[in-house]
Amino acid sequence: MMKQIANRIFISCLTLAALAGFVFVACKSDSGKVQSFDEDSPHVMAVSPADSTTDVSVNTSITVSFDESMYPSTISFNSDDEECSGGVQLSRDGFISCVPLSSASLSYDSDKKVFTLSPQSPLDGKVNYKIKITTDAKDLSLNPLETDFLTSSGFTTKTSGPVPVNSAQAIYFGDQNTKESELTGTIKIDRAIDESDIAGYNIYWGSSETERLADTPLIGSLLVSADKLQYNLDNTAIPGGATHFLAYSSNENGDSLTPVALDIPDTVLKMVADINGSGPSNPHSYKVWNSKLYFSANDGSTGAELWEFDGVSAPKLAADITGDPASSMTVPQKMVEFNSKLYFTACDSTVGCELRGYDGTSVSLVEDIYAGTFSSDPTELTAFGGKLYFSACDVANGCELWFWDGTPSPSGLNIGMVADIAYLPTPDSSSDVKDITELNGKLYFSASDGPSDFFGREIWWYDGTTPPASVSLGTNYNGINIRTTTASSDPEGITVYGERLIFGADDGIGAGKEPWISDGTISPTTVGNYSILSNITGDGSSSSPKGFTEFNGKLYFSATTAANGDELWVYDGNNSPTLVADINPSGSSSPSHLFAFNGMLIFSAFTTENGNELYGYNDYDPSGTPFMIADINNGSGPSMPEFFTVFNSRLYFTANDGTNGNELWVFYTE
Repeated sequence: MMKQIANRIFISCLTLAALAGFVFVACKSDSGKVQSFDEDSPHVMAVSPADSTTDVSVNTSITVSFDESMYPSTISFNSDDEECSGGVQLSRDGFISCVPLSSASLSYDSDKKVFTLSPQSPLDGKVNYKIKITTDAKDLSLNPLETDFLTSSGFTTKTSGPVPVNSAQAIYFGDQNTKESELTGTIKIDRAIDESDIAGYNIYWGSSETERLADTPLIGSLLVSADKLQYNLDNTAIPGGATHFLAYSSNENGDSLTPVALDIPDTVLKMVADINGSGPSNPHSYKVWNSKLYFSANDGSTGAELWEFDGVSAPKLAADITGDPASSMTVPQKMVEFNSKLYFTACDSTVGCELRGYDGTSVSLVEDIYAGTFSSDPTELTAFGGKLYFSACDVANGCELWFWDGTPSPSGLNIGMVADIAYLPTPDSSSDVKDITELNGKLYFSASDGPSDFFGREIWWYDGTTPPASVSLGTNYNGINIRTTTASSDPEGITVYGERLIFGADDGIGAGKEPWISDGTISPTTVGNYSILSNITGDGSSSSPKGFTEFNGKLYFSATTAANGDELWVYDGNNSPTLVADINPSGSSSPSHLFAFNGMLIFSAFTTENGNELYGYNDYDPSGTPFMIADINNGSGPSMPEFFTVFNSRLYFTANDGTNGNELWVFYTE
């Protein structure tokens, strides 16, 4: 009985084959299973144009040769759109999209082994195309290809006419996505000066400044007629091996031979380490020295001590100065390199807070300036003229300007007070030196001549030779006396900008505390050439300028007005300062910790929605405004970024993500 059934199946197959006019060796049995005498998969023997062929005509046809007869209806393809589908596919962008093929052009030989078809329209010139034959293609026994066939290099078309010779002037991009290998932002193209031969611009991923990255799609196309040549990326992953954006000018004959290129600026923001797993480590006082980043941090067991970070391994404790859980470095300060060592102020229970040096191995005391357990509290450490200058306090003179020449001397002969500026009414009155700044071979600083107020708090200078005069000694005042009465102008934020001093001060005449400028031309007997830079408020109130920072040749700072609150301002060196932006329209954004880094002005700013967060500003775009780089502490909670420092071309700072407390963070662009 089984033999009879088999015979019937065989006869049925032969009958179908005869009706079809060719040997068809597959059919279904009564059980529904495919019966075939051919169970081998077909193979692609050749394609044309062949792999690595160049100068192919834009009117080329596509030919595919198989090792056995194929079922014609399985040689399918897209003909209505650019969707990649069917057994035959042709693509220029890694099969993200495919070239529509003409149904009318399909032909095959009598053996049904060689199939030819053509694109619906001419291909673009000077473009690389690849051919794919998928497992949708089947032989006469309905056996599919074992795997997809794909040309490895593809073929490149020749130019059918002149491609553009004019190129875009430049390409720009700022990444606003702080995740690694992911981009968000706007690609901007600076038009070619002459666009007469250009229809548009094509943007590609590049593996170098001149080579497109293989097997990746076209990023986007822009028409020359567009008002703005901009293409937006939104959380776009960077393909492996992509290092550049390439922008080619384009017309109907293809892309220009050479592109303009931009190194992909992938912005990354992340916490370096959770130094204190049980609370905030509160890192501060960053200083790059001896190819490492040094700072104070508290790991929860040793107190606030000296730490180091090499940029690769995890941060580690450099020195435990107190040797117990007590802290030696709690107050943010200025650490400085001097005579091949790192100097800073640290405290212990034996000598209090005094000047110390670190040689890369151990910490040593320089001098117990305020003898006993009292603290001299050295601040404003500044290396100048082969000596180290700082403000320090002792029992006899109060807090004054001191120096050290770098020579160890227990007797104190090589360390001492420069001058007792605040001598009256008693020798132990304090001048409280602040904002030590160097300009043209002099140190400038803010100091008070004491409670007697001969001059109040004004700007003083020291050239390393002639000490600032003590009023009580009857010598002339060395400085800039802005408020000519005994009251103080209270100068703050003394900064060098364009060989001039910029600072905030109040002359008492009616402008309040505003930005002032001086060229520093002063002598022991002549006051400096100085003047108010601008009355920003326009009345007697104070704009209270702070944080003067140079960026791209301009001076940025925060200032307060009744109309805008405390916001970001800029001075170009010639015209009056202007408001950059009202970052927080509902109040003050209070920009602080301004810092120039990698073509951006970085700072902390406040908004009601996000609290104090990390902001950036680029001034190359006339329409640009400050933008939040990241909401580190998500929501309205502040991350309070501060203490910005560059190390190994990366920006390090302290921030609070709302989970780990104040820890060490890094921001950079790869």
